Amino acid sequence: MDEPVSRVLIVGAGLGGVTLAAFLEQSGQDYLLVDKLQPTENQGYSLGIWSNTRELLKRLQLDSPLSQMGTPIHTYDICDRQGHLLRQYDFHEFYRRYGMAYTQIHRQPLRDLIGSKVNQDKIRWSTTVQSIKQHRNGVEVNLSPGDPQWFDLVVCADGVHSVVREQCLAPLVQGAIGWRA
Repeated sequence: MDEPVSRVLIVGAGLGGVTLAAFLEQSGQDYLLVDKLQPTENQGYSLGIWSNTRELLKRLQLDSPLSQMGTPIHTYDICDRQGHLLRQYDFHEFYRRYGMAYTQIHRQPLRDLIGSKVNQDKIRWSTTVQSIKQHRNGVEVNLSPGDPQWFDLVVCADGVHSVVREQCLAPLVQGAIGWRA
């Protein structure tokens, strides 16, 4: 049987990285979370939280604050450029049946909410990955600023313009095609 991972580096303190850090914190796992930005810099726009994600946030005891911060959406309209309704989705049955369907929330307050479950001493802001070298017994990572550090696992959560993915998987990654949703 494999030994458990003893130290994790999470690169990227957006929603994915912060959520992973919160669960690692909850389980007592050692980790370091790094991000190239400061926590006050723009973290994106709003997004929708569906009931399955809400169940995940319940495990971090964040369901109640999420309800206070977000806006429940009961209908979702898709319109063309002229504002003509193309399609409407009605979520009332989801609310009746499951008590929840879809909540709209701004990304930064959600990231801050999840980040409240993370040990702030385990976050390094304005930190970039300079190099990653895989060894048989772990991963050597040069962080800037700082000296090389060793980890058992490196998690790439640094977004669409991932430095980690570029360094580790560059020949395998397809390019962005410019689509937005």
